[in-house]
Amino acid sequence: GGDPMDFGTRVGIVSADALTGGDVALQLDGVFQFTAVTADTIALGAKIYLDNVGGIEATTTLTANQVIGYAVTEKAGAVAGTVNVLLGA
Repeated sequence: GGDPMDFGTRVGIVSADALTGGDVALQLDGVFQFTAVTADTIALGAKIYLDNVGGIEATTTLTANQVIGYAVTEKAGAVAGTVNVLLGA
């Protein structure tokens, strides 16, 4: 559990582990911490997307990425870090 998963036009957080092909429970709201793309500067309130290309990371880049929600913490650019995101907002 705890991994982000695309759910239609939204992203949910897997609540518990499931068998391959089995049903899975997703949490679609709340605040969760994501590893952020190192290059991104993330401001409070920024729209955040799920980048599935270089690993599962939060990014401010829209291109081909699924929206997660809005940043409720900040992250400086050019440093590794995390961002807390309010899902489904």
